[in-house]
Amino acid sequence: MIKDRLAGDAELNWRDTLPIWEWQGIHLSADGIRVGEINLGFTGINGIVPPELGELNGLTYLYLNDNRLTGTIPAELGRLSNLRSLNLAVNRLSGSIPTELGRLNRLVNLDFGQNRLTGDVPPEIGNLTRLTDLILASNNLTGEFPHELAKLTNLRRFHIDTNQLKGCVPDEIMAVENLRIGALIFCSEFLALWDKEPIFDGGIDLGVTYIERLPKYQRLKVIQILGTGLYNYPYDEFIGALDCPGEAGMKRWPDAGETVQFIAHAYNFGDTPSGPFDFEWSYDGETFYTDQHDGLAPGEHFAFEINRQWPDDTENPVLTFTVDPDGDIEELLEDNNSVTDWIKGYTLGMYFNQGAYDSLALSNKPGQSIQSPEHWIHDNLDRLNELMAEAGLEDRVRVEEFFIVERRNPRAEVWLDLDGWWAMWDDFDIFTVEGHSKRPDIDYGLLHELLHQLGVIDLYRLGGGPRDILLEDVNDTGWPAGCGHVEHIHDHCFRFPEEQRGLMNELIPRIGAHTAGALKVNHGHRRGFYGEYLYDTPATTVINVVDEMGNPIPNVKLTFYQREINEFHQHLVDATPEFSVVADDSGSAVLPNRGITGKLTSTGHLLKPNPFGLIDLVGFNGTFIIEMTSDQCTNYEWFTIVELNLAYWDGHTEHAEFTKTLRCPPPR
Repeated sequence: MIKDRLAGDAELNWRDTLPIWEWQGIHLSADGIRVGEINLGFTGINGIVPPELGELNGLTYLYLNDNRLTGTIPAELGRLSNLRSLNLAVNRLSGSIPTELGRLNRLVNLDFGQNRLTGDVPPEIGNLTRLTDLILASNNLTGEFPHELAKLTNLRRFHIDTNQLKGCVPDEIMAVENLRIGALIFCSEFLALWDKEPIFDGGIDLGVTYIERLPKYQRLKVIQILGTGLYNYPYDEFIGALDCPGEAGMKRWPDAGETVQFIAHAYNFGDTPSGPFDFEWSYDGETFYTDQHDGLAPGEHFAFEINRQWPDDTENPVLTFTVDPDGDIEELLEDNNSVTDWIKGYTLGMYFNQGAYDSLALSNKPGQSIQSPEHWIHDNLDRLNELMAEAGLEDRVRVEEFFIVERRNPRAEVWLDLDGWWAMWDDFDIFTVEGHSKRPDIDYGLLHELLHQLGVIDLYRLGGGPRDILLEDVNDTGWPAGCGHVEHIHDHCFRFPEEQRGLMNELIPRIGAHTAGALKVNHGHRRGFYGEYLYDTPATTVINVVDEMGNPIPNVKLTFYQREINEFHQHLVDATPEFSVVADDSGSAVLPNRGITGKLTSTGHLLKPNPFGLIDLVGFNGTFIIEMTSDQCTNYEWFTIVELNLAYWDGHTEHAEFTKTLRCPPPR
C-alpha cells in the first residue's frame, strides 16, 4: 500500500516511466504497475486529482479521501476497469460527476460525500450493479433523482441527503439497510391527503380546506452552519449564515398589480351527494363573485378559481371563499364551509401521518363527535395572526397544502415553495385517537413551532439552571454564580423581564418584544434563514455600573463568563473567563469586540465583531454571567445578546449603553 511507504523521503517509482503525480517525492507511473491500491487518505495532499490516474489500469483501490483536493473529478477515472473502491470524500471537489464512471462495472464502493459537486446524478451510475456502498451526501447536486439507481439491488449503504435533488426515490431502494435520503421521499409514499373516499358517515359535509396562491415563488435557500444546510458551506471557517449560490436577484413575491390566481379547494367529506350549492368569493369582507355548483359526490373534490391583482406595499387584504353561504344544505359540520386567507401571508404547509389526521377528525368538545382537521389548523393560525396584530406586526400567516405522508419530510419541490412547514404525528399524545380529548382548541405549543418556521429562536436557550453553571459563587461556596439560592435543579437562574416573556420562552400566549423585533426587521423577506437577526449588534457596547441608588461606581472589575457548547454538547457557563474590563472613574466600561465579519445576508443582517464573538444562530452562546468586583463586594449580573439586539433595533447601531447594578452586600 502506497500510504505505508510515505514515512521517509524515499522515491517510489514503478519502472520510472510516465511519471504522472508527484507528492512528497513519490512518483506514480502507469506502465508496469504492480501495486493495486493507492491509499492517500488523511494525508493532507492538495491540488487536483490528476487525469493521468486513469492510465493506472491495474488499480483496484483508490483512496484520496479527507484531504484538500480541488478541481473536478477526472472523466479519465472511468478507464479504471479493475477498480473496486473509489473514495474521494471530504475534499473540495467541484463540477459534475462524470458519466464515464458508469463504465466501472467492478466497482463495489463509491464515496464522493462532503464535496462541492454540482449538476445531476448521472443515470449511468445505475449500471454499477455490484455497488454495496454509494455515498453522494453533502454536495450541491440538483436535478431529478435518477430512477436508474433502482437497479442497484446490492446496496447496503446509500447516502444522498443534503443535496437539492427533486422527484421521488424508487421503492426498490427502500430495502437498503443504511439509508439517508434527506427531504426526498419514496414514490409510493407521497399521497394527496384526500383519496376521494367519504370520511364522515351519515350525511353531507361540504368543507373548504385551503386557498392556493399562484404563481408560486421560492423561499430563500440558505447555508446556516458548517457542513449542513441546503448547500455545503463554501468556506473552511465559519463566517455566518449565507445565501446559497445563485440566490441573488430571484423573484420572491408577485409584483404590485400582477395577476395572481387563487384556487379554493373544496370537498364533500360526507357519504351522501351534496346536490347543487351556492358559493361566493369576498375581498376584505365585500362579496364580489357568486355562482352555483352542480354538486359534489361523496369524497369528490372541486377547485374554484379566481384572479385578483396583487396589492401594493400598503395593503394586505383578506380573501374569503365560502360554500353554501346561506346554510341551505343540512350538513354534518357547518363550521368548515369557509376559509379566509391573508393574501400576502407567509405560507405554511401542514403534514400528518394517517393516525394524527384521524385523531384530529375527532372533536374534543362534549357532545360533538367530529370536527374538521383542516379547520382546527385554520383556527390555530387565526389565533397566531391575532397575536401578531397584538404585537404591532404587519406579518400574517396562511396555510397552503395539507398532506398525509408516511415519512416526516416532504418533497423538496413542495417545501421550497413554502415559507415553512410542520408535521403532526400520532407519537404525540394529543394527536392520538386515545388522547384527542386532551387536545386544546388552541395549541400554543404548535404556535411556538410555527413561529420557528418564520425564523425566530427559542429564547429559553439563553437562560440556564444551576446545573448549567460551573462557575461558583465566591460569596457562597458550593452554589453556582448568578443563581442565588434556587430551590430546584430545573429552576432558571435567569429570567427575561416581563416584556420579553412570551411564546418563545414560556408558552405565554403573546409575542414578546424581542421576537416581535426579530419579525419586524425581516418583514417583507421570504423565509429560510433562522436566527440571523442575532447579528444585529451595536458597533460599541458600554456597561455602566451603578449601586442600588443608581449612582455610578468607579473602578469595578467586570469579568465575563459565557454560556457555550462543550465537547460533550452540553450548554454550560464554565469557570474560564472570556475577558475582563475595568470601569473608569464614571463607572463605565467599553466591552471588546470579538469574532469576524461575515457576509451580508439577503435579509440584511451581517455578522461582525461584537462582545459575544461568533454568534450562534440558535443563541447557545448569547449569554454572559458578569462577575462584578469592587473594593466593597463581588456580585453577579446577567447580560444577553437580546439586550444588544433590542438596542440596535431601537436605533443604537453605533453606540449602546447598558446599566448593571452592583448590590452590596449581595442579595440571598
